[in-house]
Amino acid sequence: MRKGKSIQVGGFKCGGCFFESPPTLVVAMGHLDSKSILAHEYCHMTQWLDGEEAYIKGCLSIPYVDEWLNGTSIVNINKHIAAVRDLELDNEIRTSKFIRKYDLGVSYSCYIRKSNAYIHFYNWLMESRKWAKPGNSPYRNEALINIMSNKFDMDYKKLKPEIRKIYRSENI
Repeated sequence: MRKGKSIQVGGFKCGGCFFESPPTLVVAMGHLDSKSILAHEYCHMTQWLDGEEAYIKGCLSIPYVDEWLNGTSIVNINKHIAAVRDLELDNEIRTSKFIRKYDLGVSYSCYIRKSNAYIHFYNWLMESRKWAKPGNSPYRNEALINIMSNKFDMDYKKLKPEIRKIYRSENI
């Protein structure tokens, strides 16, 4: 548990992370959403412990996505981004169930809307080729959150024009 509002992972700032080796879960407890971040990272740990296929495939693709974001040309980048997106979708479903089961004081429907914005961010990433700034992440942008479903019932394989428009206009 770190005191700050963010942690540095590679070249990016974020609210938390889980590493497999050695098993380490890190959360910036000064972050506004520290409870839900802690739940999210804990659920990544459960994916790892369960041997979840989406987790395994996604983790194999993360280094390729990172290299691509840093300017390297990567063959089949669509496949790698989709694998990471699917890893996050599985994890967000786990996290929402965890939040509901343990009544963490986090709005369940709001969490799912934020999750949907984050999952769709991977589709936008394919177009933008840039990671969101900490102050303007998809799960903090009200315009984006407001158009998201409060259920995991969206088509996660493509970005609808109205969603794309918000990512673009809000410079996410």
